[in-house]
Parts: sequence; structure tokens; C-alpha cells
Amino acid sequence: MTTQKFQISVRELVEFVYRSGHLDMRFQSKSKMSDGIKIHQKIQKSQGVDYQAEVTLQKNLQIEDDEGFVELLVNGRADGILETSEGYIIDEIKGTSQFLEEIEVDTYPVHWAQAKIYGAIFSEQNDLKEMQIQLTYAHFESNEIKRLRQHYTKDELNQFLLDTVNLYKKWLFFKRDWKLKRNESLVNLEFPFDNYRVGQRSLAVSIYNTIKEGGILYAEAPTGTGKTMSTLFPSIKSMSQGFVDRIFYLSAKTITKVVAEDAIELLYNSSDHKMQLKALTLTAKDKICLNDKVTCYPEKCQYANAYYDKSLIALWEIINNERTFSKDIILDYAKKHKICPYEFSLDCALFSDIIICDYNYAFDPRVYLRRFFEFPTENYVFLVDEAHNLVDRSRTMYSAEIHKDKFYDVKKKLQKSDKSIAKALDGINKMFLDVRKKCDENGIFIHNDEISDVCEQLKKRALVFEKWLSENHQADFYDEVLDAYFEMIGYMRISELYDNGYIFYMLDGDNPKTVIKLFNINPSTQLKRFIDNSRATIFFSATLSPLKYYSTLLSGEDEPSALVLPSPFDMNRRKLLFATDVSVKFKDRTESIPKIVEYIHQMAKCKCGNYLVFFPSYSYMQQIHDLFEAIYGHNYDIIKQRRELNDDEKADFLYEFELGEARHITHNSRSLIGFAVLGGHFSEGIDLKGDLLIGVMVIGVGLPMISFENNLIKNYFDYELDGGFEFAYQFPGVNKVMQSAGRVIRSEEDRGVIVLIDQRYQTPYYRKVLPKDWGKCFTTIDSFEKQLKVFWEDYS
Repeated sequence: MTTQKFQISVRELVEFVYRSGHLDMRFQSKSKMSDGIKIHQKIQKSQGVDYQAEVTLQKNLQIEDDEGFVELLVNGRADGILETSEGYIIDEIKGTSQFLEEIEVDTYPVHWAQAKIYGAIFSEQNDLKEMQIQLTYAHFESNEIKRLRQHYTKDELNQFLLDTVNLYKKWLFFKRDWKLKRNESLVNLEFPFDNYRVGQRSLAVSIYNTIKEGGILYAEAPTGTGKTMSTLFPSIKSMSQGFVDRIFYLSAKTITKVVAEDAIELLYNSSDHKMQLKALTLTAKDKICLNDKVTCYPEKCQYANAYYDKSLIALWEIINNERTFSKDIILDYAKKHKICPYEFSLDCALFSDIIICDYNYAFDPRVYLRRFFEFPTENYVFLVDEAHNLVDRSRTMYSAEIHKDKFYDVKKKLQKSDKSIAKALDGINKMFLDVRKKCDENGIFIHNDEISDVCEQLKKRALVFEKWLSENHQADFYDEVLDAYFEMIGYMRISELYDNGYIFYMLDGDNPKTVIKLFNINPSTQLKRFIDNSRATIFFSATLSPLKYYSTLLSGEDEPSALVLPSPFDMNRRKLLFATDVSVKFKDRTESIPKIVEYIHQMAKCKCGNYLVFFPSYSYMQQIHDLFEAIYGHNYDIIKQRRELNDDEKADFLYEFELGEARHITHNSRSLIGFAVLGGHFSEGIDLKGDLLIGVMVIGVGLPMISFENNLIKNYFDYELDGGFEFAYQFPGVNKVMQSAGRVIRSEEDRGVIVLIDQRYQTPYYRKVLPKDWGKCFTTIDSFEKQLKVFWEDYS
């Protein structure tokens, strides 16, 4: 049997083995990471030439049981090693806001454990009989230092290392045994269907080869290709060849996560040779919390109380008894052991082969899974579903803004009760005033370079906020102060990423509604840093055209590896018409309303069924809806999307389509028409198969609203690529149109009509970016009804 090799950092090892106490996620300083690095560097530089900083240490251990050996590489970086006349000292530096007089030798055993393991490795490598271990605590605010030192022999340190590894031993052997069992089960894993759909095998092979060789693949696979299985199956198979250790299935929507779960379940059940694989679905903290309000500290939450004393027992139980870690299963174990389900799900991730989660767990610098990506030690694959959504999501992830009114409101509430906060807020207000002086007569300032003084001023004031927040948990305005503080910290974090993909701007509205923003326009360099954590990243969607748009914004590649597949469905079952006698340009919209009303009527009367009509804005939708209701309301069942919908209301809207289909079958009743907004809840991610939806009409070309930020994008890409309008408006608009049109034909048996209304669809400008298989079937209101009747008669 080949000896399996594993790797773990010293810090990860001791924090796993020696965990104890409560989960306490109440306010903790968020600005300390960069300050901690500075403190480390300051102390290291002050120690003289005999002090070695950031010393890499590692040791290979062979660990044996009845089944054989496992090789474990334990590694890390000691903060410092000091050579003195009395011998060597291992120095572990820790920044803290805690009063130094409260820290005793036995206060933080995990800190000693980390330093002692560094000492064990160093003393063995240098054949030292003894050495000293030192913990250096540096106070963030006062810069005072406290040192604690203990003497150990080489044998004592080595025994401590062996004892620590022995505590980790059962977890290590579980990983070994599971990996063997998993890989053996995957060797003979077969595709779960008798035949591949059109393009499906090509997609699976391309993904497998990308994983094998490493790199990035863009795959445009139309609805019906079976994208989820085509990406998961080759990724899972590649595990048995040793190319992949862990798969991250990344998505922006709950529905696509459910589809991934279903695909994995199908693989579990599709073969006599049962697949052995552990899959976890990560659920957002606020959606899995067992309390009415998320309060992650022991006084308020029984599931945070003694979390670290109980969690390893629960973890051992779940990994030995469950193959999937769904939300419901996580909740069951969390309730049983009275532990936080969210934190428990993160622990389960360490023993999961597939992790189904939101984009931000892999790409967002504020919440990404540091336990995997801070110091990657495995081969990861990122499967990025509905990748067209990642452009806007990543711009949000990598942008940050601060609002003057937020700090103004806090000052009004606290200036009488806390002078330190009031003074800090005065400083922030002055900072806003200093930037305001740069604004033009319209109250706008835009610059390619960040004004660094903004971040410096926020750093100074953050310390005052942190002190207040740590001392005033019960204060009336605690949440408002915390919200303002998080805005400051978010800005400071993004400031560290600022590059030529950003624009700095200030908008000065009526006092105090003023905003300063670090606006990320081209997220490719930021995303690439995270993509580089993977062996292979697969961007896939039904709509990734034009490829240049997505490759420029997602990975920055000029000539990306790409695969574009044809639709697997019979295009004769789809009637796609371009109505060219209506202008939907903003200046023509009022005039267009009567004719659009007539188009909707003719579409819905030609065949009784369910239809969706998508509009470029709520106000335009309302105008057309009102006229349609007045003229034809008695002929149809009509539903309309509201601006704000919760999950239940979304479900109710879609349920009307099921009711509509039932009525058509039993009573041959009236058509159902759903009025919805292009790019909204119902233009993608819904799956109305068969007669649940037989027609879609899209009004306009999907252009985003003209806005300040969209124009910044336009100007940026005018300069960078001479393609500003395309990148800011046309390409995002066409994607929304393609997504909406894709709601109709969802399976081989489906049939339906797609009507696109706007004169611009016949121009060369749009013909070149629309899918080639959309053809050039134009219509006018005079020929529209006849064309529809001919289509439906062919399938009567």
C-alpha cells in the first residue's frame, strides 16, 4: 500500500487539538490583522542581528497503526529565533487588546503549544539539548510588551510534539481510510445516464482535461446540456487519479445549490458500486442560526456556550455516520449537541470532499474560507455555476464605501454621552470636508488614484470605535456604532487591494448624504488572486457571450480556453421572433405602449397557456400593465411582480403558473400572463418545464439604466479597450435578454415562443452579439398573429 501523505500547519494542528471554551463572536477588533503584522515587524526589527525573523520550520512524521503508515508534514513559520549566550530562544509574538497584567503563564495554552512545537522541530534539527520558549505579548494601543519565558529540554519538547500528534492521530487515520475508500469507489463510477446529451460528453471531457492539466476553462452550455452533472462527474472522477483533493461548487443562487445536491444524490444511487463521497452545503449564518437573532456569544446563546468543548465530539459522530452534510443534517447534530450550526458546518468542511457554497466563500476577501485558502495545501477545483452572475457580484465584493450620514447620525446620538467617540467623529467629518473641497460644482470628484488620507484617518478613528464597542455591549446605540465601524473596516480592507482596476470617487449630496467610494470596475486582478488557490477553475453558464467580456472581467485573459456548445434541443420546437416595428428607446416608450399591449394580447390569445413578459423597468411595466388591464383584463389571468418580494412571495408568483397549467388542462381556461422585470427574480434561475410556460416576450434590449457608476464603467473601458458602451451597457443587457429567453425551452418535450420587441435587434450592432442560432425571423404587428398560428398548428 502506498504511504499516504498529509500536511498540516502548526497553528492549525494546535488550534484543532487543544480547542476549548466558548464561541464568542461579539465585537472583536477587525483592524488588528494589519496592525498585528506591523507589531510583529517592529518587534522583530528591534531584536538585533542575532534575531532570525519568520523562520520556516517543518518536520515529517511517520505515524503507524495496524493498517500501516501515514506521513504527516507539520510545518509553519516561527516569528523569531534568538541566539543568546545562554542558548536559543523560540519567540512567538501575539498582538492583543487585553491588559497585559491579566495575561499569565497559563492564560493561553494554545500559544504555548504552538511555540513548543516550533521548539521541538528546531531543537531536533540543530541537535540542541535544551532551549527556551518565549511568548511576547504586544498591546495594540499602548505598544507595551510583556514577555513570558519557560525552559524545556529537547526531549520534553519532542514528547510534547508526539503527544499533540497522538491527539490528532484518529482524525488523521480517518482521513487516510476515507480517502482510500473514496478513491476506490470512484474508479468504477459510471455516468448516471444511459446516454450523453448533445454536447454533454464534450463538456465533461474538456473539464476533465482542464483539471488534469490545470488552468481555467470557460464553458457556455445552453439549457438542457446537463451542465451540473457534466461538471461534477469529471471533477469527481479526477479525484481517483489524484488530481483533485477537494471540489468547491460555487453559485449565487439557492436553486442551483439544490440542483448540485440532487446531482450528487443521483451519483450515490446510480451504481451498484456505491460512490463514497462526503458533500457539504454551506448555509449563510442568518439562515441556519437556531436563535431568532444572531447573537454569537455564550451569555446570549446556548449553542455558543462551551462550543469548543463539545464540537469535536459532534464532529467525530457526524463524519462517521453521514455521507452528506445538508442544512437539515447539520441542524440535527447541532441541536443534539447544543452547538452553533454555522460554526459546526465550517468544521465539517474540513472532512468534506465537495463543498457547495456561495461565491463569497472562495472569492470574497472579507469572508473567504481561510482554513483552506490562506495557505493552500491541497489541489482544489472551483466549479463556478451561472458564472455570468460573478461579474456584478465580484464588483460588489471588491468595492467599499463610507457614508457621511451614517457617522452624522451616530454623532447626534452619542456626542453628549461619550466625548471620545464625538471627537473621533469630528475627525471623520473633517476628512469628508477635505475631500469635498476637491469636488466640482456638481459635487463630484473622480480620480484614478485613491486619496490615501481617507484610509489613514479611518485607521486612527477605528481604534476609538473599537475601545467603545468592547466596553459598551449593552449601550442603546450599540448597533448603530457597530454598523458605522464595520463600514470603516470594510473600506480599510478594500483600500489594501486598490489597483488600476479601481476608481476613487466622492458624491457630495445635500448634507449629510455624502458618499466616498472605492469602486472596483475591473475585478479580474482581484479574482485571479483567489482563482490561483485552485488547480483548475471552470466558469460555466448557459450565457457566456461574448467571451471577451467575461474573460476580461473574470480572469483577465486575452485568449482564454473556451468551449461553446450548441443547444441539445430541436430548434423547430421554438419560435423566435424579432418585432421590428416598435422602438423601445427611452424617448419612444410612451408612444410604444399601445402596440406592445397589442403584441401581448395576440401572443396570449393564439394559444391558451402560461406566458411571461419582461420589461426594462418597473414604471414602464406598470404603464403597459394598466393599459392592458383596462382593454383586455377580462380575457386573461394577470399577475405582476412587485418591487420587493420575500421568498414566500416569489414562490407564490411561480405557483400561479402551476395553477394556470392545471386550469388549462381541466377547463381550457384563459391564458395566464405574468408581468415581470428583466434581470429580476424571474428572468433566470427558474425552471418552468413543459406547459408551465409556453411563451416569453422581452421588451427592449436589456440595457442597464444610465447611471453614474455605469458611466464610470463606460469611460474606463473606452480608455482601456475602446469598448465602453459594450462593457457598461450592451453586453450586460444582452445577457439579461438571453437569460430571460432561456426560460421557455427547458427540456426535449418543451415547445414555445420567444418574442423580442425592439427595432435595435435588426441592427448589425446587435446581430453580431446575439446567438447565431437565434436566426433572423422578423415580424411586425400585421404578420405576428399569423406567424404564431402557423407555429402552433404544426404542434396541435
